[in-house]
Amino acid sequence: MSDHSPFPGRLARLRGRLLRRFRMRAPLIFDVGANLGQDSRYYLDKGFNVVAIDADPALCEKLRQRFAAEILRDRLRVVQVGVGEEAGVLPFYVNEFSEWSSFNPNSKATEQLEHRVMELPVAPLAALIARHGLPYYLKLDIEGFELPAIKGLGEGAALPSYLSVEVNGHWREILDRLAALGYADFQLIRQGKEFLPQPPEPAREGHSHRLSFSNAHSGPFGRDLPDNWLPRTEIENRTQAALTEARQRVAIGEKHGWFDIHARHAKAPR
Repeated sequence: MSDHSPFPGRLARLRGRLLRRFRMRAPLIFDVGANLGQDSRYYLDKGFNVVAIDADPALCEKLRQRFAAEILRDRLRVVQVGVGEEAGVLPFYVNEFSEWSSFNPNSKATEQLEHRVMELPVAPLAALIARHGLPYYLKLDIEGFELPAIKGLGEGAALPSYLSVEVNGHWREILDRLAALGYADFQLIRQGKEFLPQPPEPAREGHSHRLSFSNAHSGPFGRDLPDNWLPRTEIENRTQAALTEARQRVAIGEKHGWFDIHARHAKAPR
């Protein structure tokens, strides 16, 4: 539908109705760093609507093909944009292993395998929330660019009840920022198919949906996580201990592993 419609008022009303329907039909999840849509598929199967966000144009085209039916039913939207502290255009380092691509020049995106550089648009999370609605849960996995993304959440604005970020070198600053935004409880979840917890039966979030998680999944979220929430100080100690153990594993020839920090806002449903 063109923006040059001879009925601009009608077009605006139609867009407004579609946006309200998308926001109200089911709880919303933002899958930031959607990649090939493994997590988006899981969220859809649990009954959530999804905004799948990725900077890589080629991955976004694959997402549109994979979720063509869900897009037609207005259950999923694909948004091709990077997420950062403010709107602009930044160099994006496209690694041949797509899960490592990042706006962070000091990451696996540039340090391992081959990569190329694209100039791509970036938007703050606050602007994406204003456009697409407030997510109940925000998954953020963008290979070392999580801190600028978290800085793009608006202070004093409505915020996701739950969110998760991959642990990287800025994890303490991320915790500081989340605490300032009102996130009070945290969990550290080791990633990887051998370590991700299975959601409870019956589910506490959305529909029950059993899945053998792969290394490409982020796993359960929100109230589906074990009830092991910790305050800010304790999660810092837990994360530091886990990273020390990871370095010890590397010293004896094992894999480092990786972790996500999940956060629950003080106003989140319990």
